[in-house]
Amino acid sequence: MSQLVLGELSVMIKISEHTLVEQYNKYASYESKRWQDLAAQNVNSWADVWEQSVAHLSHRPIVHEVGFISPWSYQELDRAADKIAEWAISSNQKYIGVHQNNSAVFLAKQVHKINYLFLT
Repeated sequence: MSQLVLGELSVMIKISEHTLVEQYNKYASYESKRWQDLAAQNVNSWADVWEQSVAHLSHRPIVHEVGFISPWSYQELDRAADKIAEWAISSNQKYIGVHQNNSAVFLAKQVHKINYLFLT
């Protein structure tokens, strides 16, 4: 049995282990089929999904950062991720720590990390 707490409201949720396993297998099967469908379209990783999104939606806004008037487009976020990647590569370090507030630049760093994980 799991307990879900929402503010002051506490709700008891009864989920059997069998039901959890069944639901997990259902979603795993769906995900596997979805990746097979994507592979047929030459999409084999999240990096490929990102690159296709940038190619097809380059000027479409993706991030509206608080305190800024103009949103970031797919292309702008991708360029920021590329700049972070270039800096990381040029540092010639095995590990790099980057501290960044929650912002579009932070998101660009995450895009770079996803691409790096799939491309190396």
